[in-house]
Amino acid sequence: MAIGAPLGVCVNCAAPIAKGIYQAGARAETTLSAMMASPTMNIVVLTMLFSIMPFYLAVTKIALSILVVLVAVPIIVRLLPQDQLTRMTVDDSGQACELPALPLPPREPIARAMIGFVTDYAKDFWFIVSRTVPLMFLAGFLGAVAATLLPLDGLADLPVNVLTILGVSLVGVFLPVPIAFDVVIAGTLFNAGLPIAFIMALLFSLGIFSVYSYFIVANTISLRAATLVTVAVVGLSVAAGLGADYYHSWQLDRSIEYLLNP
Repeated sequence: MAIGAPLGVCVNCAAPIAKGIYQAGARAETTLSAMMASPTMNIVVLTMLFSIMPFYLAVTKIALSILVVLVAVPIIVRLLPQDQLTRMTVDDSGQACELPALPLPPREPIARAMIGFVTDYAKDFWFIVSRTVPLMFLAGFLGAVAATLLPLDGLADLPVNVLTILGVSLVGVFLPVPIAFDVVIAGTLFNAGLPIAFIMALLFSLGIFSVYSYFIVANTISLRAATLVTVAVVGLSVAAGLGADYYHSWQLDRSIEYLLNP
C-alpha cells in the first residue's frame, strides 16, 4: 500500500506498473496491493472524497479500500498456486522455485553502459507496450459500449435491492475510468438525488478495479487471480450499497421522528 499510494495514478495506469513490478520479481500480493492502493489511497483522491461526499460515504470507501488491500489481497494470494506468487521457474524435480539471482556483469566503459541501458530500456518498454496497449484499446471500447448501453441517469428508475446493486457494482468494476472519476460521478449522482445504495456501490467499485486491470492481472499473474479480485470488489461493493441504504433510511426515519416529536 505504501508503494502504490504515492504513485497517484488510476488503476488502469497502475496496472502496467504492477506488471513491471511483478516481472521484476515482486510477489503477487505486492503487485495487487500497489495497483489498487494507487487510485484509492493517494492524497488527491482522499482530499476530493472528503470535500465532495458525505462523511459516512467517504469513511466507508476508505475502510473498504484498506480492507481490500490489507485483507482481501492476502487471502486471494493464499488461494493461488505456489508458482503464481512470484515470477518462478521449475527445477529438475518439477517443483516450483524462484529464479536464481543473476551474476553481476563485469565493469564496462561508460559509453557501452549507456548503449546497453538504452537497449535494455527499449526492449522492456516494447514488452510492456506490446502487451498492454492492445488491451487498453479493447478495455476502452468495451467501456464505451457499457456506458452507452447503461446510462447512469437511468439508475433513478431502478428499485433498490440486491440484484440492482449487484448490477451497478458489476458496471462500476467493469468501466475503465480515470483517477478520481469515481468521486466526481458519485458526487454528481448524489446531488441529483439518486438512491444512496447505487451511489455507494459506484463510489467504491468504479476506481479500484476495471476490465483493463482485469486483463493485465489475468495476463501477468493468472485468470484466477483476476477473477478473485473482481469477486472480492463486487461483493464488498454490494455490501457497501446495502449498508449505505440501511444507514440512510435509518437517518431519514430519525429525522422524520424528530420533526413529528421534537
